[in-house]
Amino acid sequence: MSECKCLFSGLSELIFKIDKDGMILDCITDSAGSSSKPPDCFGEPLESLLPVNLCISLRQSLAEAFRTKNLQRLEYPIALPSSQPSSQAHIGDRIYEVRLIPLSESSALLELRDISETKRSEKRIRESENNFRQLAENLVQVFWLRSREKTLYISPAFERIFGVSRQWLYENPNGFLSFVHPDDLPHVMEAVRHFGNGLMNIKYRIIRPDGTIRYLWSRSFPVNCEDGKEVRTAGIAEDITETVQYQAAVTAGEERFRTVVTNLDAVIFQLDKLGIFQLFEGRGLQKIGLQPGQYVGSSVFEIYQDRLDFLEKIKTALEGNDVRGIVNIGGFIFDYIITPLNNCEGCLDGLIGVITDITEIQKASEELERAKELAEQANRAKSEFLTIMSHELRTPMNGILGMIDLLLSSELNPIQQSYAKIVFDSSQALLSLLNDILDFSKIESGKMLLDSVPFTLCELAELVIRYISPKAKKKGLELHWEISTDLPVIVKGDPLRLRQVLLNLMENAVKFTEQGWIKLIVERVPQPNRADDSDVIQFSVVDTGVGIAEEKQGIIFDRFTQVDSSTTRRYSGTGLGLAISQRLVQMMGGELKVQSSLNKGSCFSFSLSIPRCDC
Repeated sequence: MSECKCLFSGLSELIFKIDKDGMILDCITDSAGSSSKPPDCFGEPLESLLPVNLCISLRQSLAEAFRTKNLQRLEYPIALPSSQPSSQAHIGDRIYEVRLIPLSESSALLELRDISETKRSEKRIRESENNFRQLAENLVQVFWLRSREKTLYISPAFERIFGVSRQWLYENPNGFLSFVHPDDLPHVMEAVRHFGNGLMNIKYRIIRPDGTIRYLWSRSFPVNCEDGKEVRTAGIAEDITETVQYQAAVTAGEERFRTVVTNLDAVIFQLDKLGIFQLFEGRGLQKIGLQPGQYVGSSVFEIYQDRLDFLEKIKTALEGNDVRGIVNIGGFIFDYIITPLNNCEGCLDGLIGVITDITEIQKASEELERAKELAEQANRAKSEFLTIMSHELRTPMNGILGMIDLLLSSELNPIQQSYAKIVFDSSQALLSLLNDILDFSKIESGKMLLDSVPFTLCELAELVIRYISPKAKKKGLELHWEISTDLPVIVKGDPLRLRQVLLNLMENAVKFTEQGWIKLIVERVPQPNRADDSDVIQFSVVDTGVGIAEEKQGIIFDRFTQVDSSTTRRYSGTGLGLAISQRLVQMMGGELKVQSSLNKGSCFSFSLSIPRCDC
């Protein structure tokens, strides 16, 4: 076996002539450049030179070769040690190709050739091809390899992008041209005609079988053999549809932005973080004698060095803050807004500002302010006039009422008594109207002042009930009142104005209720977390009268307003009562509210925070 190892270590090829029994008849070696020679083995069996396992296989193949008279081939690996006796290292596994060729009925040729390097090369090629295939088949781009006559390889991405099978392209090497958009076909054909050098770099569109259009970018390069001769061409086709669409959208957006900016009746500017103008556009520039783009590339700190207040705003914006201001340039008044611009990392990248001409708006605002002041002056004058006139009219009216009251106390016949009563009732109505106008005028002119005196809520409610009771009884209405037992004994406020509100609500309830009842409710509203010395008291007036339609409830607190014209004709009144009551309640810190349904009655209520009095 040592001779066998020595033999295989030094020779790359051995040729034996053997007989049918495996006896060596002759030996020829490929000993070029080798120091090893075959031993004297003539007449020896194969086992004297070759490994036993190989000999077993060889004898089986030898028998088959003589039987079939055909060449027999097999491969056999041998692990060879180092040629140095002191070394235990192996020079590596070797693979030998063994061929048996029958020469005659009794002899055959046995060839043993070292094919280790060939096998290793084949393995490397297989691994390389496998790596290439894995890479190509996972690319999102189409990878192709072709000779001059046919397509050698096309990656799976072709099916996804073109919408047809790869087999179709193998069968139709130039079939991809049928997908090219008609408008792009001429320059694609021109590129194909110059494809002889193997180089191509074109962008074009294709129309898929489903009718959709895709944009492609194709590049190719030659693959040469060792002598530099081109043997095939490789290329990549990339679907750039999304990129093209994105670029088109960006371009369209930029164009729209520039169109808006250029035609906007304002000035839009952009500064970098050093204060250098990057954008300077807008029709507003014409008003101040400047041209679009005039300041681009210049520093805002140099151009406006005499406007220190504006530069301070710029510095504030460069610190990352929004700023706003008004500036007068050449007689025009401009409102400006400056906002920091941040990059994708959130860091300051510059500023953008919008300067808008508000000259006309400012003038209109000033004129509106002057008109408002004139209207307020006229309103105050009107209110003062009404106050004076109401006061002047009330004095003689009180005299008239006094005289008529004396006249009614004298001896008059029934007809005279009736006439005098009509005059008395009309005078009372006129005096009530004058009182309403006087109160409303005082409120409008801001001359109505509230007192803050001690009083009791129970006594106030009793006075209201006693005053209303005769009127309710005259119309046959039931009169109820509910006073909570937990009310504070003495409170501070303006009992006169509070009674005026309650009387107005109760009189309205009597006026607009034909049958049923009227109720006054005074109750304390619990306030668990209230820490001051006041209580929230809710006042409610409920009736079973005609009610108010929902769409009319929003206007009943307006002055000189009643629900509709039919009510005006049926029920007397000026429409000032609820307006006065609402304003008085608001002056006392509350809000008069209504809940009502047509023909089902109404509930007017308000809540006041009333301080307790310990006196």
